[in-house]
Amino acid sequence: MTNMYGMPFAPFVGINRYGQTIQLGCGFLRNENVESFVWLFEEFLEAMGGVQPQNIIIDQDAAMRTAILETFPDCCHRNCRWHIMQNAQPVLGNFMSKHEDLRNELNEIIDYSMSVEEFEGRWADMIAKHNVADNTHLSDLYRIRRTFVPAYFIDRFFPFLQTTARSEGFNAVLKRYIDPHNSLHNFFEQYLKLQEKIDVSEDSVEFKDEDKTVRVWGDFPLEEQALNVYTRPIYLRFRAEIRKVTSYNVQQLDAEKFDVVPIKPPVFGYGRKRYRVDANFATETYSCECCKFSRDGLLCCHIMRVMVQLGVIEYIPEKYILNRWRVPQETIVVEKMDLPQVQCLWFYSSHCSYMSLKAYPRARAKGNRLFP
Repeated sequence: MTNMYGMPFAPFVGINRYGQTIQLGCGFLRNENVESFVWLFEEFLEAMGGVQPQNIIIDQDAAMRTAILETFPDCCHRNCRWHIMQNAQPVLGNFMSKHEDLRNELNEIIDYSMSVEEFEGRWADMIAKHNVADNTHLSDLYRIRRTFVPAYFIDRFFPFLQTTARSEGFNAVLKRYIDPHNSLHNFFEQYLKLQEKIDVSEDSVEFKDEDKTVRVWGDFPLEEQALNVYTRPIYLRFRAEIRKVTSYNVQQLDAEKFDVVPIKPPVFGYGRKRYRVDANFATETYSCECCKFSRDGLLCCHIMRVMVQLGVIEYIPEKYILNRWRVPQETIVVEKMDLPQVQCLWFYSSHCSYMSLKAYPRARAKGNRLFP
C-alpha cells in the first residue's frame, strides 16, 4: 500500500545480463481478486508485445495463481519457497524444535533432491523413519510440493533465485522513494526516478567491466574465455563455480559416465551429494544431474571437474555460453580513440576562482592575467 488511495501496488521485476534486478513495469489494483489480476496480466502482456514470461515466481496467492493459469498458459509458475516455509513455521516450528534430526532431514530433502523420483522416495523414507505419517501439517506441505520444491523445477531457467527475494528487495528500495500518502501523480514521478537509478546502476556495471582489470583464479584456459565473453558479475559467479572443482574427486564408471564425489562434504550449494555426469568428448556434450546449466545458464563445477579429468579445458563449448550472459556487442570497443586537440582558454581573477569563458571580455578589460 504505497499511495493515499490504499491501492495494492504490483511490480514486475526481472533480471538483466548482469544478474541485477530490473523493473519491467507495475500496476495498481482496486482489490486482489482473480478479475483484477487477469486485467493486470493482460495489460502486462500487451506492453510486452504479446510475449509471455517463460517462468514466474510469486508468493502463495490463490487468486494470482488462477489468473496466471488463465493469462500465461505457457508459463512455468512456481511459488516462493521462503514464503511457504515461513507460513509453515507457526504450525511446524514447535514440533520441529523437538525433532532436530527430522528438521535437518526435511531441509536436506527439499534443498538437494535432484529429481522428482528422488524427492518422492526420500520423503516417503523420512515419514516412515520418523513415524510422522499422522502429522497433518507435514501432509499439507507435501500436498503443495509441486508448487515450490526445487526438484520439480530443476530443468527450468530460474537464474540464481528460488524465492521472491528480489521482488521484496525492490519493494524495500521503492519505499525509500515513495511516501505512503503520495498521490498517483507523485508516485509516477518517483517511480521514474527509481527507473533512472536502475539505468545508472546498469551503466555503472558496464563502465566497471571496461575500466577494471580482474585476474583469473586459476590456469584453466576456459576461465580466460569466460572472463572475455561473460559480463563481469556473471564471470564472478562462474569463477566461484570453478573454484569448487577442487572440492571433488572423479570416479569413471564407463566411457561416458562419471561419478563426482565430494572430498570433504558439504560443498556450498550442493550439500553432501555425489553427482552423476554424462560426458561425450567427441560431440562436446555434457550433462549433470544437478541441472545447473538449465537452471542458471552456467556450467556446474561437476562438469568442469570431469572436463579437467578428460583434459579438455581449453574452452567452453559454444552451446554452453548463453547470449543472455554475454558482454553486449555494442559496448565492446575495438581500440581506443584519441580525442581531438581542442585549445581552451582559462583565466584567473583576483576576485574569484576560475571563471567561465563568457566572462573573458570583462576580465580582459580589467587587466586580469590570462593562462592557456
